[in-house]
Amino acid sequence: MTNFINADWTLIFAGSKRLVVPADEAVCMKKIVLFIDKDVGLKFLKFIDKEKSFSATVTAVFSENLNIMNYCSMAGLPWYASDHDMVANLEKFDLIFSVQYPFIIQKSIIDKAGTGAYNLHFSLLPKNRGMYPLTWVILNKEQYHGITLHKLIERIDAGNIILQEKIRIGNMTAKQLYNECVKTGLLMLTKNFDMLIKGKIKGKAQDERAATYHDKFSIHFCHDKYLDAGKLPKEKLELLKRAFYFPPTQVPIIIRKGIKGRD
Repeated sequence: MTNFINADWTLIFAGSKRLVVPADEAVCMKKIVLFIDKDVGLKFLKFIDKEKSFSATVTAVFSENLNIMNYCSMAGLPWYASDHDMVANLEKFDLIFSVQYPFIIQKSIIDKAGTGAYNLHFSLLPKNRGMYPLTWVILNKEQYHGITLHKLIERIDAGNIILQEKIRIGNMTAKQLYNECVKTGLLMLTKNFDMLIKGKIKGKAQDERAATYHDKFSIHFCHDKYLDAGKLPKEKLELLKRAFYFPPTQVPIIIRKGIKGRD
């Protein structure tokens, strides 16, 4: 039996996708550039690559994550290290999604996205822009944390809020809170993906009066992780333990009568 595609249909090769779509839909396929890191970035990449019900294809992936690099190689997706000069050589694309990407994306790159450029930030913007939002929200004894998808602009984490979800903190550690952010963020992206690629969610401006920002020097983990149990009140010690507990990369060291140890 012979399979054939007539002039009204087009075969699309997009990573692991092999789609036969009407020719007019092929013209409308949204081209996506991803700036991603960590497991949450990989899971989002897999969702886009394997989901066949959306008219979207990954044009390029920028990441220094080894697992993401390996997946791109196996799926036949174009992958680059974090070399922004490569973006200038790309053909015109429609969307940018930044998920846990550790570098600032330049305005000249953001402006190339015809439909929209979005960043997933692990805080309830406009609070806790910048670095270490998980730690700061615990240190500040906030009741709620959350996830914000916002438009990428030149100013860090300051673009219009597109989507936002709250997470009750309770007694969670920074690592537990991060895991909740990953689950909530992935659900937010996947549930609203079709609307996002069509540019149908406009969002709202952030309230600058409520904005807070922390730079990379606001916490010095190499020093701050040492907690002197003999000098700190019990409540303060427990708060700091939760705020700095993020294994395997970060674990607080408790000093008891001159002896250092993990608690």
